[in-house]
Amino acid sequence: MANEAPPTGEPGFNLQADQGDRIRASNIAFIIIPTVFVVLRLVSRKISRAGYWWDDLLIVLALLLSYVLPILNLISIPRGFGRHIWILPLDATSMFLQTLWVFELFFGLTICFNKLSILAFYRRIFPIAQLRIVLLIMTAVVLCFTVTFVMIVIFQCVPIHAFWDVEDRVHARCVNVNLLFLVAGGVNCALDALIVFMVQP
Repeated sequence: MANEAPPTGEPGFNLQADQGDRIRASNIAFIIIPTVFVVLRLVSRKISRAGYWWDDLLIVLALLLSYVLPILNLISIPRGFGRHIWILPLDATSMFLQTLWVFELFFGLTICFNKLSILAFYRRIFPIAQLRIVLLIMTAVVLCFTVTFVMIVIFQCVPIHAFWDVEDRVHARCVNVNLLFLVAGGVNCALDALIVFMVQP
């Protein structure tokens, strides 16, 4: 059973369009490019004998967590990711939503460890007592935001499986996903701005 009928009369609309190859290429790049940069960072530490510290460990953890995101996209391509939802069966839609649920969790964790790595890097290169206090406060804020985001993602539908089980969603309680990511995106951007400007003179 397919989803609802697609919109008709739209110029250039191709129901059989498939973006799978583009998704595959971009996600392979999302694996290779950050890996190269992190490896170069670790090699430079080795060559310069600067030694490894918490910022290096945290960025490696962020890299490992980030692998889950493109891998989820890649394994979803044979199941219909990149094609119009109107030609996919309902079980494919359910599987996509289940993958999206996992994606959201690892996205939040990946962003968190990237931020923590930057804060640890600041701690490493700026031996200023007042700044260290600010860094500790910002670290606590990032962790609190991440825990809150992860918990909301996990329980964005009650019962949890209603997020990907379309039939059960009718009787479930779910948050507004668009509002969730609008607010989370705004807070995330604000934290990024604070992290960037907190070390400016």
